[in-house]
Amino acid sequence: MHKGLKKIAYFLVINIALTITVALPVSGDNSASYVPYDSYIYDYNGEPVIIPHAYIPSYVFDGTALGTGDLFAPSDVQTDSSGNVYIADSGNNRLICLDSNFHIRFILSEFQTLAGSDSLKYPTGLCIAPNGDIYIADTKNSRIVEFNSKGEFVRIVGEPKTTLLDKGYIYAPSKVSVDKSGNIYVVATGVNMGVLHFSQKGDFIGFIGAQRVSYNLVDYLWKRFLTHEQADRMQSFVPTEYNNITLDERGFLYVTTSAIEKEDFIATVKSRTTDGKGTPIRCLNPTGKDVLIRRGYTAPIGDVVYSIDGLGNIVCSVIEDIALGPNGTYTLMDSGKSRLFTYSANGELLYAFGAKGLQMGNSQLSSAITYKGSDLLLLDKQLATLTVYKRTHYGDLINKANGLYNDFEYEASAEVWKSVLDKNANFDIAYDGIGNAYMRVEKYKEALKFFGYSNNLSGYSKALREYRNQLIEKYVLLIPVIAIILIVLVSRIFGYIGKRIEDERYKDRRKTVSGSFLYGFHILTHPFDGFWDIKHEKRGSYFGATIIFALTVITLIAKKLLTSYIFNSYYLEDISIMKEALGYLLPVLLWVGVNWSVTTLMDGKGSVGDVYQATCYSMLPIPLLILPTIPLSYMLVSEEGMYISLLVSISYIWTGILIFCGNLTVHQYSLFKNIISIILTFIGIGIVIFIVLLIATTYQKIILFIINIFKEITYRV
Repeated sequence: MHKGLKKIAYFLVINIALTITVALPVSGDNSASYVPYDSYIYDYNGEPVIIPHAYIPSYVFDGTALGTGDLFAPSDVQTDSSGNVYIADSGNNRLICLDSNFHIRFILSEFQTLAGSDSLKYPTGLCIAPNGDIYIADTKNSRIVEFNSKGEFVRIVGEPKTTLLDKGYIYAPSKVSVDKSGNIYVVATGVNMGVLHFSQKGDFIGFIGAQRVSYNLVDYLWKRFLTHEQADRMQSFVPTEYNNITLDERGFLYVTTSAIEKEDFIATVKSRTTDGKGTPIRCLNPTGKDVLIRRGYTAPIGDVVYSIDGLGNIVCSVIEDIALGPNGTYTLMDSGKSRLFTYSANGELLYAFGAKGLQMGNSQLSSAITYKGSDLLLLDKQLATLTVYKRTHYGDLINKANGLYNDFEYEASAEVWKSVLDKNANFDIAYDGIGNAYMRVEKYKEALKFFGYSNNLSGYSKALREYRNQLIEKYVLLIPVIAIILIVLVSRIFGYIGKRIEDERYKDRRKTVSGSFLYGFHILTHPFDGFWDIKHEKRGSYFGATIIFALTVITLIAKKLLTSYIFNSYYLEDISIMKEALGYLLPVLLWVGVNWSVTTLMDGKGSVGDVYQATCYSMLPIPLLILPTIPLSYMLVSEEGMYISLLVSISYIWTGILIFCGNLTVHQYSLFKNIISIILTFIGIGIVIFIVLLIATTYQKIILFIINIFKEITYRV
């Protein structure tokens, strides 16, 4: 009785909502009072950003408003070139055809064939062929039925004649699409071998675009030793099936799936991969290869934000339909969250909107989506309604900018993108659009700026390469002169340093701060002699060692702050100079203290001061090799980053070798004993860190305990 009352109450709420909203227009542009959802995009960090509305709900029709009688579980909606609207009213076993003003043209349910009277049975998919013919996936009759544009019967395309399908399989076509040549493409329930391909005559040809299988080697090997019953309970290594299909004007198939492995989906979100393995949409060329462009911050997957439920399942967007829009754009329908996601031809998220609910513009269970000119039509299976969304001025600007760019009017496109930025300054795709436009007209310096705003690493790198080529062409005669000057200058500097170290004329300056600092250059190539002289001949000093350490810290901080955008993963606002400096100082102090403690127990000859000097002098390769990478980073493109990585790696390896040699020389160890002392030093550092954390945690608990006692006494008093 209680469940029955709940169903009645739910039915009344839905009908009251529909009574209020059906066929009710929304006026104005971006009027928040009429739009019950947020429009948003995702930024570079995967965070949602609220944007102006690109689409707002205009009308909601139910069967009564359309004059067709109540709709029942409608499953698909399509339009033709004249703006006529076709609805697969599955529960009522009929096809409804409306004109561009949503007036009834005809309704197909029963029809005459050469064999006599026939009827549709739960049609779930339809398409309008380029010649105007109507193809219906007559699901429970296991066939495709073709009608002409007037609704007159043409033919029936039956189930495929093939041995590839399992014996006893019941053919249930759910979606259908037809190309210019009359080839028929069908998505069928329970088929995981790809899209079924029929010839113009209706003969089965084969499958297209079977999804790749994700193999887990451990599971695969383990499965070899299981019984049939145990193996059946394990996940099978079979491709997942598609749930929808549509064709573009090139004859390429856009297919969607909602069956995605959890690991693949998470990997796609985190790695920003362009691979289609963990994505719900593919674009298949005539050979069945996925050629969808995925150049956005993340691949087209719907919502980037996801969660894991108590059973370990992903709670994410459930993509069940796709509609192809103007200028290469396409819109994905998320039936799970009742949201729509529109992407550019490059796979960049232009805008997302929608939500579950009963208000006008929201839906309960989205079943299909299509474009009608610039309008979007959304079919709701549960509410049995058709919602019309109108494009706003903001949406018009985005569409216009894309259109101008596709028509090679690049500078005009850039101006329109700037108008988009006036409405939404956080729209990275607009910056990309301006950058791409400037690239086309060879304004590479301007393109650099806008690609930098949008964190477009690839675009920035390409613009930098072209801008660099422009500068080389402009200053081609000056470049060799600058190179010669730099070579001579560096040669003179190192020649002077060599004289200061070796020439007896500068003997009186060896004990000065500058002399002890410059001696570090001798250690670079003569570590054993150098460290011996620092300990026994006093060629080094604490001041010289500290200067080198300070230069090292400054270099590492400068690298994070000043390295070019292409090679820098840090944000200036996230960097604290004090924290960075302490982050480098504390490890050095730990090394010096623990190393001296360990080597004292191992009969080491070095004092704590000797260890400190040897450690700091060993760091000279870091500023010497890493500092030049900062200006170099502004000259290289991303593909040339290996040169920077090489210099950085050499500096660290060189420093490590010098520390090893310094430890051996200062403590007068054998090779084996030196290795043991270094290993024990690292173990000691780990122990010290553990003890410090333990003490800090204990004191924190004691302080919290005292605070709680004080609060308790205060409350009682």
